[in-house]
Amino acid sequence: MNSRATAILLLLPTLAVASYPPGTVVEDALVVDITEEGFTAITGVLPTLLPSEIPIDDIGDDGGIYEYGLENMWIGITVDNAVITPESGYLDVAIDLSIQVNSSSDKFSVLYEILWVIGETCYGYIAPFEASIETQVGLSVYDMDGDGLNDLDAEILGIAFDYDIDGANDINIDSCSIGYVEEALNFFGLSIWDLVLTLADPLLQSAVEGFLPDLEETIEDAFSQAQISDSFDLGGVVVDLELYPANIEIEPEGLRLGMNGGMSSDQAADCIAEYDPGGSLSTLSDPPALGSAPSSVPAGYHMGLMLADDFGNQALYSLWRGGLLCYALTAEDDSLPIPLDTSILGLLAGDAFDALFPESKPLVIQTRPRKAPELDFAADHDAAVVVEELGLEFYGELDHRQSLILGLDLEADVGIDLDLDGSTGELAIEVDLGSDAVTAAVGTNEFNASANADIEGNFSEVYETLVMGIVSGLIEDLTFPLPALEGFGLTGMDIAGAGADEDWLGIYASVGVVSYDNGGCTDESGGCSTGSGCEGGGCATGGPSPGRWMAFSFALVAAVFMRRRDD
Repeated sequence: MNSRATAILLLLPTLAVASYPPGTVVEDALVVDITEEGFTAITGVLPTLLPSEIPIDDIGDDGGIYEYGLENMWIGITVDNAVITPESGYLDVAIDLSIQVNSSSDKFSVLYEILWVIGETCYGYIAPFEASIETQVGLSVYDMDGDGLNDLDAEILGIAFDYDIDGANDINIDSCSIGYVEEALNFFGLSIWDLVLTLADPLLQSAVEGFLPDLEETIEDAFSQAQISDSFDLGGVVVDLELYPANIEIEPEGLRLGMNGGMSSDQAADCIAEYDPGGSLSTLSDPPALGSAPSSVPAGYHMGLMLADDFGNQALYSLWRGGLLCYALTAEDDSLPIPLDTSILGLLAGDAFDALFPESKPLVIQTRPRKAPELDFAADHDAAVVVEELGLEFYGELDHRQSLILGLDLEADVGIDLDLDGSTGELAIEVDLGSDAVTAAVGTNEFNASANADIEGNFSEVYETLVMGIVSGLIEDLTFPLPALEGFGLTGMDIAGAGADEDWLGIYASVGVVSYDNGGCTDESGGCSTGSGCEGGGCATGGPSPGRWMAFSFALVAAVFMRRRDD
């Protein structure tokens, strides 16, 4: 075999593992679907977009031989039914309305004068009548403001407004000689009913169509919450996060918004530099088809959110690369549940190290995280963070210098489950970090290798005593309030690994009218309102706090084994 072929064969293992170097954008990092059933469910938001009452400016006209005016008019609108249907490339919106003009208790006034002699002021209202709106909404994605991040643009493609008023029956006018007025106006080819309708028609058209720009803005604002460009600190590691719309697809099966994202830390921490492979794992798979879901998910779900493991692994890699899992515990730390001294070695190995330490001496425990954690969506839990090659080293003083007494290689399979309380909007994150989640193998024991089996067998006891005493406070009561939009919010959630290789985390939710309102980031300057939705992380510029919606990925890694300490 020639040298070139040999070199290629040697490179094959490396070439087979694709990776994302720091700062690389992950395409389709997050995919959001709204199903046909979802659009049916969210049509309840449409009534909130229409004002219930629209005031109309006073109007009038001087026709020479006649003069008229219309004052104190307002229009009331009630949505009777609404349907949003996804079509190929656009959304079809059909709304049935009940419209009234003033009321029997608050009437408009019609002032008229004919031939400068006959004049009168009449008062009236138009009883509720049926009307309908049909329009199409197009959605596209592009960089509107030139900041390098795409925005979503909503455009009303056309509108048809139709209504049916029976002048004599629906228009009620009193306090004047209506019959005489009608005869007088008929002489000039006019009718009081036609006059009111002629005046009211453009007002109705303008009032009803006027809500459409608000509809465009509401759609754009809703999607803009997904755009994030921010830096934040997690456990002392500063990471940059970008997430923005990349493409949008509308088909009869529903709507899909594909989002690109990236997460990176500035540079590798000193404790990581020698282990850094130069990028996070890439599995390069297409997202599940629009409208599809695993068999374990009940049919009829409204929204689906698919997180690519490439994006999740990039996030975990960035935190690992920044040194999140690097720590050193010393005897000076008074927050530990037990003294940090060589007696811990006795818990692990019995009397195997007694000859080295006839009297207890301070102990230093240090981690060496040699491999970035990775996500597993095919686990028994909703998701799992898999940690391998996590070195745990015990140092003690021998011959007046710190020596490595024992080195363990840990593997952790940390289960994560999400539980939504649809009545309160509270999303609970449950972490399985019990002793069954972590296994240990002795990697270094130069002083008494015969004790290795005992050390590995006794590790769970030390883990429960020392480690869980430290991290339990970090992984308990992890709850985050989800906001409601105009009285609508998430009412249920199913989670399952998705895709042919289960390398997507699928979150399938139902929406509906909810009683909770957990606040959120409402300050236009980027600050928070007083709602509970702003607690625990603040507002990220351009969107919600990343610490909330990605908490299941990040908070868990911080607690994989022990609280982080500076080297």
